[in-house]
Amino acid sequence: MNNHCFYVVLAANGAFIHPRYDRAVYCRDNCFRGPKVIRKFGSIREAQEAAIDHLWEVVPVDRHIPDRLEVDKLYYAYKFPYND
Repeated sequence: MNNHCFYVVLAANGAFIHPRYDRAVYCRDNCFRGPKVIRKFGSIREAQEAAIDHLWEVVPVDRHIPDRLEVDKLYYAYKFPYND
């Protein structure tokens, strides 16, 4: 999977990573609200870093953001668990 490009949807209420552009467009248009953009990355590591950086901007401070994000999973800002 590391030799593929990855598309990251960055939205006002979350993020999404997927290797297929058509799936990223579908999620951008149907799963998120507010300002949205799709960015292309050459590796999963770069895609995860961009998505995590974006989530730090949109997720409330009292929530826990994981160090790694899964591909093909929707991450909504208010669905993260509370910090202990």
